[in-house]
Amino acid sequence: TWIGGDMDGNPAAGADSIREALDRARTLALDSYRAEVRELAVGLAMHRSLVEVSPELEVSIAHDERELPEYAGTIGRRSELEPYRRKLSFMWWRLGNDGYERPAELLADLDVLATSLSENRGARIATGRLAALRRRVEIFGFHLAKLDVRIHAKELRESGERVRAALSAAAEVRRRHGPEALDTVIVSGTTSAADVLTVLDLSDEPLSVVPLFETIPDLERAPNVVRELVDEPRFAQRLRDRDRRLDVMVGYSDSGKDGGFLAAQWAIYRAQEGLVEVARDSDVELTIFHGRGGSPGRGGGPTHAAILAQPAGHPPGRLKLTEQGETISFKYGLPGLAHRNLEAALAGTLLAAFPKVSAHPPTPEERAVLDDLAELAERRYRAFVHEEPLFVDFFRAFTPVDELALLEIGSRPTRRPESTDFLGSLRAIPWVFAWTQNRTILPAWFGCGAALGSLVDNGEVDILRQIYSRLPFFRSLVDTLEMTLAKSSLEIASQYLELVPAELAPERLFGEIASEHERTMDAVLQTVESGTLLERQPVLRRSIQLRNPYVDPMNAIQVELLRRLRGGDDDARLPLMRSIAGIAAALRNTG
Repeated sequence: TWIGGDMDGNPAAGADSIREALDRARTLALDSYRAEVRELAVGLAMHRSLVEVSPELEVSIAHDERELPEYAGTIGRRSELEPYRRKLSFMWWRLGNDGYERPAELLADLDVLATSLSENRGARIATGRLAALRRRVEIFGFHLAKLDVRIHAKELRESGERVRAALSAAAEVRRRHGPEALDTVIVSGTTSAADVLTVLDLSDEPLSVVPLFETIPDLERAPNVVRELVDEPRFAQRLRDRDRRLDVMVGYSDSGKDGGFLAAQWAIYRAQEGLVEVARDSDVELTIFHGRGGSPGRGGGPTHAAILAQPAGHPPGRLKLTEQGETISFKYGLPGLAHRNLEAALAGTLLAAFPKVSAHPPTPEERAVLDDLAELAERRYRAFVHEEPLFVDFFRAFTPVDELALLEIGSRPTRRPESTDFLGSLRAIPWVFAWTQNRTILPAWFGCGAALGSLVDNGEVDILRQIYSRLPFFRSLVDTLEMTLAKSSLEIASQYLELVPAELAPERLFGEIASEHERTMDAVLQTVESGTLLERQPVLRRSIQLRNPYVDPMNAIQVELLRRLRGGDDDARLPLMRSIAGIAAALRNTG
């Protein structure tokens, strides 16, 4: 988890939140075990005259009585005739009073109980509830979830007190909770090997230091930066100490905001190819950590297809990815959903380990086509988003991006405070969230029409179809585009034009959006050889068709509330916030 440890742009995170997060997680874990031990004690109140006890359990109980004489006195002599219950009572007390220093001590007590039960007609309990509890302790330990610390490279370079205190706290909690509770420092915004090595300069703690490459230029540099790292003596020693295991994180959010969906996806793909080559040359066991967001504009999409779309040679059998907070309840809130989503991730990971499934690298001809497509898409995206003089003001009027700050959600401000460049300082989540609110979903498709449409216009759609049928990466990309286009609605988005002043050329700029949307849709439909979007996925298409009529009125209401609030009616503030939350819930996306 990153909760409590993500310091990138979050002024509330730091040394105190690191300590608090792990302390609270420990309390939750121990309380859960304690409740289960109490339930087991109720069911294991057998009298000595009815059941035998192993010598090891007798020794263990005697040890508890010597260690905890006061508590032994409070539970009375009566429980001496109920040995299993007596042992569980001591375990219950230890769990509530820091009586176990490490999970291994609790596991040892559970093993003593299980052995005695198995030897004395209690195998059903030993292999049932007791085994289930043991498995939970093995998985979650006393820390519940491993905490990662994320610090931006810029803040590391400044080496201020906040960073030093956080790294000191990391060392402290590892001593208290064990090294498995906090093992990783992620360096976001990595541009050079020096950014990563700064962590080694500031802390001797044997942590895994993970570079995070986020923008398209940084992704292009990633293989060379990692090669420099593995050759650096201190980092190389750290790798040897960790059995030559190395994590490298690739970011989908800022790369998409930087250059658009298609260019970002291709840059990430190529970065992974280069990283795999570096790992192979350096004899390093590489795990690529995918920083995927909840929405397609930030790398979201079907997990199974995304895993199979990784480059040939991608480290088999290993997968690490982020799940956004807003997707947790949708994907894991019910046992059936959790099982299905974990099953999809596991199946994709296993299938990708087999060369016949995963060994589909682009041919030189396909690679040249994809290079051209990425360049065309990025050029079109940047021309509109980064180079159009009126774009920023149009964006702020056309979407509720400024009003998102009114919502008390998220851990960070919507913008980086140190920059005066609005778009440059805007974080990827509100960037995508704002476009999702007005149903344009622009970050997930803009620029793709110019790229894919160039081949369609030249009568070369067969090239797209061939790559789509042969290359899992391109198939996943096009399928995600198709899904996003189906969820978007420019008819609804056009209602927001009344919020844009005439001097910002709303008709012209929206015309560019509509033209690119139409061109993208046409190219996608021709590539997949369908007459309508999601023709091959009728269940998803029907789901969208059923949901949209309930969302459409909320958008109309939101337009009116934005008009009122921007006109000075403060009474519109609360209902506007509710409209933002309602649309996000209906679309199952906050960015």
